[in-house]
Amino acid sequence: MRRIVCCLVIFFALSGAASAQNDSLRSGVIYGKNHAYFLSAPSGWVLDNEAGVGQGLHAVFYPAGSTWKDAETVAYSRAIALDSVKRRNIDSVIVYDKRYFREKEPGITITDKETVKMGKGDPARIIYFGYSNYEYVAYIPEKKITVMIVMTSRTKEGLERNLPKLKELIGSYLLISDNVQVKKTK
Repeated sequence: MRRIVCCLVIFFALSGAASAQNDSLRSGVIYGKNHAYFLSAPSGWVLDNEAGVGQGLHAVFYPAGSTWKDAETVAYSRAIALDSVKRRNIDSVIVYDKRYFREKEPGITITDKETVKMGKGDPARIIYFGYSNYEYVAYIPEKKITVMIVMTSRTKEGLERNLPKLKELIGSYLLISDNVQVKKTK
C-alpha cells in the first residue's frame, strides 16, 4: 500500500511539473542520500528548482510574479543528515543551529515560535531567528534526517505576513523514502 501511495505522489508531482505552463511549477520531490520528500508551493507561490542551485538549494519558493533574487520573502528546503556525533536527533540539530547563529551573529534574537501538527509523526518545530534578515526555520524530524523548511525575509513584517504560507508549505510535506541511494554519474 505504501508503495502505491509513493508511486501516486511521484506520479502527480511529475505530471504537475510536466504540465506546468511558463513559471507555474508548484510541486516537486526533493531527494538526496537517505531522503526523498514531496513539497508543494503555497498558494500564489512557485517552486523553482534552478534559481538556488548556486547556493546548494534545489527547491526554492517565492511569490508568483517575483524572483528568488528580488522577492521580499522567500523559502527553501534542505535535509540535514543525522549522525552519531553532532546531530543525533532534531533536538541536537536545533541546539547546533542556535549555537552557530549566536557565534556568527552577535545580538541575534532566537525564539521558539510554535509547533505545527502534521499528518503522522512528530510536529514540525518553528524557531525564529532575527538578525540582519528575519527567519522562521521549521524543523521536521525523521529517522535519518531532519528536514528544514526555511522562510527568510528582508523585513519582519514580510516574515509575519507570510507565516501562513510557511504553514501551508509545511502542511504539504510528505516523506516518500529514507532509503534513497544516489549513484554518481561520470
